[in-house]
Parts: sequence; C-alpha cells; structure tokens
Amino acid sequence: MAELLKKYSGFLDKISKLVELILIILLGTGVLGVLVQITGRWWFNKVPPWTEEYARYSMVWIGMIGSALLVRTNSHLGVDIFLLMMKKDMKKFAQYLGIFLTAIVGVILTYYGTFLTIKNMDQISPGLNMPFAYVYLSLPVSGILFILFCIERAGLLAVSKDEKS
Repeated sequence: MAELLKKYSGFLDKISKLVELILIILLGTGVLGVLVQITGRWWFNKVPPWTEEYARYSMVWIGMIGSALLVRTNSHLGVDIFLLMMKKDMKKFAQYLGIFLTAIVGVILTYYGTFLTIKNMDQISPGLNMPFAYVYLSLPVSGILFILFCIERAGLLAVSKDEKS
C-alpha cells in the first residue's frame, strides 16, 4: 500500500504544482486588472468594464482552489487542543472523521457545483462577456481536488498507523 500511496502522492504533487501555478497567474492578473481599473479611473476618467468582474471572479477561483490546496497540507484552521487531550485510538478516529467530513464537503461541492455550472451555461456576464458557468466551475473543480487530497490524507494516516503498530 505504501508504494501505491507514494505513486498517488507523486501524481498529486504534479496537480498541486499546477494549482499553485494557476493561483499565481490568477493573483497576478487580478492585481494587474485592478491596476488597470485604478489607472483608468484616475487618469482617463474611463474604467474598462471587465476589470472589476475579472478581479471578483479570479478571487472566487483563488478562494476555492486555494482552499482545496490547504486540504492537502492540512492547513485549514482547526482546534488542536481537543486532539491533544485524546487518547491515541480516539485521536486517529477524530482525524479520520475530519478527513471523511472534508471529503463529504468535496462531494457536495462537486455535485451541486456541476449542477450550477450546467444551469448557468446560458447566462453571460456583462463585463467579460463570458458564461457565468466559468465562475461556477470553480466549485466542482475544488470539490474534486478536496476528494483527491482527502484520499491521500487518509492513506497517509493509515500508513503512519501501520508503521507505528
């Protein structure tokens, strides 16, 4: 199992690098869009209509796929005091429960996000002139990432349990 988990983690390393690159691009272009908006407003008294929407939608994508990346590194805000007070077996159970509940959130994001994406395919955003589905697509994409990263975390927890016993 450890060898399969190592290959799976290697695959997720590549996905994580891609997600990080996408985050960098979205943040950089979002900042540039806001800079164009500020420049247009102050110096030319004319604001391009796409800048505000692009900044807002890129932040949606940054928040959604960024939170999925945090699932992989187990960096979400949590209360560790309860885990520190638990016995070893109960602690493992609580960790598995947390992973399971996070995966359920991923399933919900994927299911309802896909529904919203399909439903909003015909609605066009006025500033960017693109389907709103592209914004809603961040939900199923992040949901799938949540699930993939939860599988890895559960596997790592299982392997660490096997090695210590």
